[in-house]
Amino acid sequence: MTIEQFIQVWICVFGGIAIWLVGRKEREWRRWGYVVGFISQPAWFYTTIKHHQWGIFLVAVWYTYSWLQGIVNHWVG
Repeated sequence: MTIEQFIQVWICVFGGIAIWLVGRKEREWRRWGYVVGFISQPAWFYTTIKHHQWGIFLVAVWYTYSWLQGIVNHWVG
């Protein structure tokens, strides 16, 4: 498996699980979605920088902020 394939699997697995968890009704499941979503972000940053996709890079920054906001709201606050 190449690094590119690994990154794509990382995005698919962690991004998909995050959205599924955030969509759950149960708070104990939903709050984990923000953690898993945050874990997916390094893969987004890697691929957008490597391929010079600056618009998607800015969206990844916004998503990172949003995942962190969810972590703070559901874990800290």
